[in-house]
Amino acid sequence: MKRILTQHKEKEPFERILKRKKKVEIRVYDKKRKKIKLGQIIKIFECGSKRYLFIKVIGLSRFSNFETLFSILKDKINPSDKTLLRKVYSESEERKYGVLAIHFELIKPKK
Repeated sequence: MKRILTQHKEKEPFERILKRKKKVEIRVYDKKRKKIKLGQIIKIFECGSKRYLFIKVIGLSRFSNFETLFSILKDKINPSDKTLLRKVYSESEERKYGVLAIHFELIKPKK
């Protein structure tokens, strides 16, 4: 059985996942993200809440930078995600690690 990874999301993106409006998660391709594999189960907790949900990884796309990722996956990315990513990850982290688009499906919503 594959190990379940965990992540935390703010309320707004968490709700978009629950409503099946968010299907791509974007992160830098650091040590933790290099462990993510197709079929991997990820448990996502809503920040400041006890709510959580499970997603299943159905695709992985690597890019050298956010700009390239946004230009290729523009129809799948919410504009608020772009703003948040720049607050979370520095340009030096982006250059050092590259970026990863994690394509997923919601498999077990929890209230």
